[in-house]
Amino acid sequence: MQLTTMHQEEWTKVAPYVDTLCLPVYRLFLSEKQIHLEERRIVEAVAERVERALTGRLLLLPAIAYEGGDREAFRAYLSSVLAELVRSAFHHFVVILPEELAEAAEDRGKITVHPLPVREEATEEEIDEWAEALQERIVGLWQGVSDENASGEES
Repeated sequence: MQLTTMHQEEWTKVAPYVDTLCLPVYRLFLSEKQIHLEERRIVEAVAERVERALTGRLLLLPAIAYEGGDREAFRAYLSSVLAELVRSAFHHFVVILPEELAEAAEDRGKITVHPLPVREEATEEEIDEWAEALQERIVGLWQGVSDENASGEES
C-alpha cells in the first residue's frame, strides 16, 4: 500500500494490519537545468518492489528528496521525521537510502536503515536482488530475527 494513492476509507479498513512503514530517501542532483534521476529511480524502484511483495503489513511513505546542500540540516530534519514516526503506533520503520546518505540515519529501536549501493545504470536484475534482500530483512524483523543472526545464517 502506498500512502500517496490511499484514501481515508481504505486506510481505515487496513490500518489494523499494517505495522511497518517504509521511507525512501534519496539525493536530488540539480545542475543548471539538468536533473540526475538515477538515484531516485533506484531507491523508489526498490521501495515499490518491496511494497508490492509485502502489501498488507507495509505502508510505503512518500520519499524525502535531499538536494545535497547542508548535510547537518538534512541529518537534523531526517532525525526529526524519524523521531515523530517512532512516536506513532507502528512497530517497524525501514529507511531505504543510498549508501552515501547512510550516516544521516542510524538503526535504533524500531528504526532499520537499509543502505543501497546506488550507481549509474543499475540493472533491473540488481534492483530485483536489492529488493529481495530488503524483503527478507523485513520479514526477519517481523519474525524477531536480528540482523546479526540473519547475516550469520548466510555465512
